[in-house]
Amino acid sequence: MLGGFQWNPNLGASGPSATLDVAAVGDHVLDLWMQKDGLLVNQVVLTTDPNYGPTVPSESPLNPAAPVMTVLKTSAGVVITWSGGGTLYSAPAVTGPWSPVAGASGSINIDPAAPHQFYRIIR
Repeated sequence: MLGGFQWNPNLGASGPSATLDVAAVGDHVLDLWMQKDGLLVNQVVLTTDPNYGPTVPSESPLNPAAPVMTVLKTSAGVVITWSGGGTLYSAPAVTGPWSPVAGASGSINIDPAAPHQFYRIIR
């Protein structure tokens, strides 16, 4: 188990190693099928090394925590801050259209005289 994920290089619980034969160079489509509801795929790794065993790279954590947004009303307006990465987006309606907020990086002050906007973080 790797952070809640299971590595199984076999076709079944006790079968031969899974293989994929590519007959020609170029673009190919790889389809993944699940047997039951709830399948989550974090990565698909293709390798020519028959002894490959996965490691989880530190720059790609499994199931990272969602960004956390805080909205604080001050005498100068509204301050939006967020942690956990991501980009701040705004829209004139909750249905969009959504656009990145220029210059926003972890915190932004909103002028109280600015037009009404909706905000969200996308990572």
